[in-house]
Amino acid sequence: MRITKITAYQADLHYAGKGYAFSQGRSYTAFPTTVIEVETDESLSGVDEICPCGPAYLPGYSEGVLPALQALAPQTMNSGRRAPKCFSGQSAL
Repeated sequence: MRITKITAYQADLHYAGKGYAFSQGRSYTAFPTTVIEVETDESLSGVDEICPCGPAYLPGYSEGVLPALQALAPQTMNSGRRAPKCFSGQSAL
């Protein structure tokens, strides 16, 4: 199984209430979220989400998701490596 495509989607995740309150009077009404979809040559796909608490968690964390993907995706897709057993539907147990 080889990774053939990695797609990232970004949007702001808004809260239904007044906002999400943190210490020191900080409050946020939305956080950036990134959804990543990975597709394989065996017609399998997986989806995951990264939604940190914006600058309340670490100032550069949410802004670093896309640059990290841009750096890692080419090596992941072009490495010619196969997925480990834990990702290929085979249990190690």
